[in-house]
Amino acid sequence: KQWYQRRVAITAGVTGDFNLPNIDWKILTADSSLGKRGTESATLLLDFMSKNLLSQIINQPTRGNNTIDLVLTNRVQYVCETQSTETSLSDHNLVSVVLGYDARRNENYYHNVKEAEDFTYFSLNLHKADLDAINRKLIDVEWNTLHNLCPQEDDGSMFAEIVRLTTLQICYAHTPLKETPAVNARPKISRPRRILYRKKRKLKARIRCLKILNPDSLSLPTLEHKVNLMAYEIQQNISMEIHGRERKAVQCVKKNPKYFFSYAKRFSKLKSNIGPLRSSSTGTLQHDAKKMAEILQDQYSSVFSDPDNEKKTQPAI
Repeated sequence: KQWYQRRVAITAGVTGDFNLPNIDWKILTADSSLGKRGTESATLLLDFMSKNLLSQIINQPTRGNNTIDLVLTNRVQYVCETQSTETSLSDHNLVSVVLGYDARRNENYYHNVKEAEDFTYFSLNLHKADLDAINRKLIDVEWNTLHNLCPQEDDGSMFAEIVRLTTLQICYAHTPLKETPAVNARPKISRPRRILYRKKRKLKARIRCLKILNPDSLSLPTLEHKVNLMAYEIQQNISMEIHGRERKAVQCVKKNPKYFFSYAKRFSKLKSNIGPLRSSSTGTLQHDAKKMAEILQDQYSSVFSDPDNEKKTQPAI
C-alpha cells in the first residue's frame, strides 16, 4: 500500500515466474483462447501495470516459445539490455538484465561508504577542534592497560594502531568535519538580490502582457521605470557584495594570506569586450554583434593579400 501511494517517487522492480503465456507483450493484450481463468489473471496484471506506471522489459521467450518470466519496472531508462539463455539447471531460461545504473550513485549507498572511507584525520577541521577537551580525554586513557592487552610484538605495530584509532576516535568526538563543497555548485546569491530578481521578473511579465493586450496602456511607462530602478538596485547590490569580498580579502592578508592570493588570482586575467565599432560606410557606432563582425571582416579583407594569386608581371621582350 505504501509503495502504491508513492509509486511515482520511487524506483520499483517486480520479477518472477508469472506463468501467463497468454499475454501478447507487443500490444499488451490477453488472448482469451486459453480459458477464462488465464484471461482474468492476465487482465489483472495488465491493469496493475497500467495503474502503477510499470513496463515489462523481457521480450524474448523464457520457457519454450512463451514469455512467462517477467521483469516489471517504472524506470525503463535504466535498462541497457535483456537476455534469455538456456541453462541445464532448469526448464526455464536464465534471464539477465544489464542496467546502466551505478548503485554507488545512490544517496544512501554513497553516504554509508563515505562514512567508512572518511574515518581519517583528513576529514576533520582541526582548526576548530576543542583542544582542551581532547587533551583531557587523552590523559584519561589508560595506555598501559591497552599496551598489556596487545600481544608481544617486535615492532609494536598493533599497539601503534590502537593508539592511532583511540586518538582518532577522541578527535572525532570534539572536532567538526570539514565542509565539502558541492560539485559544480552555483555561487550563492544573497537573499535581497534574489528578491529583486523575482520582483523584476514579475514586472517584466506584466509589461509583456500589457503590450499584447493593451499596448496604449498609461501604466506601461511607470512599469518600465520601475524595472529600470530595479536593475539599478541590483547593480548596486552586486557592487556592495564585491566591495565586501574585497574588504574581507584585505583583512585576511596577515592571518590567512592563502585566501587573499586566491581571491586576487581571479582577477589576474580579465576579458575585455569588443566594441562598439565605427562603420566606415555610415560613420556610426555599431553595438550589434553581427554588424561588428561584418566591420571586422571588411577590415581584414581590405588588408589581406594572397601572394599565390597575385598576377606575375611578365618580363618585357
